[in-house]
This record gives sequence, structure tokens and C-alpha cells, in this order.
Amino acid sequence: MNKRFHKRRILLFLFAVSFLLSISLDFPVNADDRPEQGESGGGFTVTADKVEGAMDLLGALTGKIDIQEGNIYGLTIAKTLQKKGDREPFVIQIRSAGIVSVKNLKGETLGGTLPSFTGFCQPSKAGWICLENVVMTVTSQSAEGIVLPDARITSCYESECHRQAAMKHAGENMAEQIRKSQADLAALSRGLEDDLHQAQDLEKALAESSARLDEVLKAGKADELAVLLAEIEKSLTSDPEEEDGGQGTGEKPPEPPIGEAEKLLRALEEDHTWLKEKTEELETAITGIKGRLEKAESTLAALKQTGKLSPGAQDPARPSSGQTAKDGGNSGLLGAENRWKALKDKWASLDMQFRSFKEKWAEFDRTFTGLRKRWEQVEQAFEAES
Repeated sequence: MNKRFHKRRILLFLFAVSFLLSISLDFPVNADDRPEQGESGGGFTVTADKVEGAMDLLGALTGKIDIQEGNIYGLTIAKTLQKKGDREPFVIQIRSAGIVSVKNLKGETLGGTLPSFTGFCQPSKAGWICLENVVMTVTSQSAEGIVLPDARITSCYESECHRQAAMKHAGENMAEQIRKSQADLAALSRGLEDDLHQAQDLEKALAESSARLDEVLKAGKADELAVLLAEIEKSLTSDPEEEDGGQGTGEKPPEPPIGEAEKLLRALEEDHTWLKEKTEELETAITGIKGRLEKAESTLAALKQTGKLSPGAQDPARPSSGQTAKDGGNSGLLGAENRWKALKDKWASLDMQFRSFKEKWAEFDRTFTGLRKRWEQVEQAFEAES
């Protein structure tokens, strides 16, 4: 290890110890008071995603930080050590990813400047104040109580910091893309699995509807009603004397079968209403599956294109434990693609069966609509003669 690396580790250790001791022992960290000439100065830069608590907001306007009780989220404390002569500045950072709970935290900003923040936010407790994206440079600070969960100390020479930050940002972006791809894959797999179950249910519903329609057509109720309506129409348009052969016997012609025709119509109407509702439900569901199939195809293509998931990557929608070789084709992108292909085949079969059913339904619908219209005309004519 080179001399520069040894010195960096010593500086890092001394900074971490001095900072932690200064907070726990209420000892002021004042970089402006005691820097060695040419070595240090400028205080500590404190950044936080969010700061909330019972704080003196008016005092902060003059650089006096006073938080009686509160929480700090996404805390980073940085110190730049200026070196003598032309030597490169050295940067030390302490980051805490967790929630930093503080009690009686006091501090002063460099030059009494106001801490910068982007806006107010919703605090977790009533009466607290919440600030977002806080940045300030402090020359001293002390606290009665503070905990830095998951704290990490890093260091870099100033020229290295930007490169490290860029690498860290790129790594975070990649990790986020992978998480998003995994979430998309999980949602896609669950959706395809749900649609496969729905397709099976639709097959049963379609078979039930087809059987009901075949039963109605086989019963011949429509043909029987057509015959009765023809008799009624004939009785309404014929001359009574013609009915008894012009003999003038005075016998009344037989009553038209109005009641029987109405009974048949109501039975057909019940079948027609049920079949119409089922046909509309089936069509909506089958069309919905088609739309989701097309969307799933686009999602699969996008996941393949990102290259963030391997074909056999763990499928978040399925448990990894106990997976056998036989289950290998059901996981990751390959599993999602297999589900998509299975659903596509199932949809194609459903669509073909539904088209055949709908043709028969459309014919029955036209027949029933015509018979109902004839019945309404007959009913009006019969009531007019009564």
C-alpha cells in the first residue's frame, strides 16, 4: 500500500472519531476556530433529504440551528480538508441511510447564513416543522442525543469525488432499472396467470351459453310462436261470414290463441334476455384478454430489449425454493413468454368458438326480434277490436 493511501485512512479515522465524539460529548466542531494554517476551514457541509421536528425556524434565519426533537432523513455530512500549497483537497463524508433521531441538536451556520431548502413537507407529528432537501454549512454543532443508523464513512481526493459520484449514480440507476424490470416481470407474470385462469372460466361459460342456445333452438318455440301468430293475424283480417262458409249459421269463429302465443313469447323472451347478457359478457371478457395480450407482448419485448434480466432470471411472481428442473420453463422471462404463448393459443381457440356461437345467437336474435314485433302489432290490433 502506498503512502497516500495510509494517510487517507488516518485522516478518515481521525475525522470520524472527532465528529462522533463532538456530538456525543456536546463538544463544538468548529473548523474556523482551530484550523492549522493551510490545512482546513470552512466548516462541515450537511445535506438531508428531509428534516422534521420541533425547531426554531426564526432562529434559523440568522444561522442558529435549534431542534429540540426531530428526525433527519438521508443525512450526509461532508468535510473538505484543504491541503498546504498545491496539494489536492481531501473530502470525507459520513452518510446515514436510515432515520437519524436527534434531541436538542444545536448548531451555527457558516457566516450566519440561512440553510437552503426546496420547500415544506408533511411532518410525521403534529406541531413539527418539515423541510425538504436541506443544505447548510455549519461551523459548530452539538446534540444531547443522536443515532446514525447504517452510517458509512467514505473519502476521496477532490478529483476522484466526481468520478465516484458518477459511478455511484450509474450504479443506482442500473439497480433501479433492474428493480423496475423485476417488478414489471412480476406484474406481467401475475397478469398472464390470472388471464389463463379467466380463459378457462370463459371456456366453461361459453359452453354453458352454447348449450342453452342449442336447447332453445331445438325446442322449436320460435317456430311454434310463428304459427300461432299467423293464426291470430288471419283471424284478425278475415270476414266472420267467410269463416262459416257463408251459411249464415251465426256460429262464432274459434277464439285466436292469444294467451298461448303470449306464454310462448314470454318464455322466449326469458331465454333471449339471458343469452344476450351472456353474449355481451363473453364478448367483453374475450376482447379484454386480446387487449392485455397485445400489451403483454409489448412489455415482453421491452424487457428483452433492456437486457436487465436473463431469460432464466428468477421470476418474482414465483417462489424460488423447491423449484425443479420441470419448473425451469415457468420462471423468469422464459416463463412469462411461455405463459403468453399459452394464453395466445387459448384466446385463439376461445375466439373461434365464440364467433361460431355468436353467428347462431345473431340468427336467433333476429328471429326473436321479428316475432316480438309481430306480437306487438297483433296485440294492438286485437285490443282495438275488443
